[in-house]
Amino acid sequence: MLGVIVNMKFKISEHEIYKKKRWPFLVILIMAFMAMFFAFPIDNEQFNWLLFFKTFGLGSVMGVAFTGRDAFTFIKFANGHSIEISPEGLKSHQRGAFTLIPWDIVTSVKLKTKKNKIHTLLLTTKEFGSVDLSIYEKLDVLKHELMVHLDDSLWK
Repeated sequence: MLGVIVNMKFKISEHEIYKKKRWPFLVILIMAFMAMFFAFPIDNEQFNWLLFFKTFGLGSVMGVAFTGRDAFTFIKFANGHSIEISPEGLKSHQRGAFTLIPWDIVTSVKLKTKKNKIHTLLLTTKEFGSVDLSIYEKLDVLKHELMVHLDDSLWK
């Protein structure tokens, strides 16, 4: 297969999806601590269970509603989304359609590593702003594919 360009698709990593899934549970935990703080007895009073349940209930419902909706939307997006490195540019696929970011509008690529592992991979363009590629799987392969198409002077 010498000379044949294989366009590889990159999906959002399972680790990123897991991070979004855990936020509603963290909100519940934070709200439990906040409610205990507000209902804690002052002087010789008893623990105010009514205030605890009101604070915990209202805060948890609102917090989980927002973070849960955000997590659900992100997971739905992630399941149907992928990017592809092609000779024309970076293609972002979503629900049968794609957006193309041509290589000639890329102004810089920011790469940060931590313990020989890619931590940040950020593509900056003239028209599309910054595209965070750190959320995708197989970052080493993605970096290699980008290096094939982008000039060395763009890498920071």
